[in-house]
Amino acid sequence: MARFGLDGWTCTDTPAKGGETPILGVFVRQRCEKAADGQRMTVESRHYYKPGQAALDPNTGLPTVNQFESSARLQVVRTEAMGK
Repeated sequence: MARFGLDGWTCTDTPAKGGETPILGVFVRQRCEKAADGQRMTVESRHYYKPGQAALDPNTGLPTVNQFESSARLQVVRTEAMGK
């Protein structure tokens, strides 16, 4: 988001759904949109454990590796290409 300026974004946070839990106290499922300079930008961010995922394996008690959702997605569309 910093790439396109921190002002002017409209963001929506979605709460956790059944079984989703924060990672070290942090839960993020957010969609932000901004229109500027003939472009429409959308950023989707996610950071949480999905249902059934955890920091420790419940069977062995050992730390798990990469059992979480952590992603960011950027889409930039020129508004003139959309016919607006």
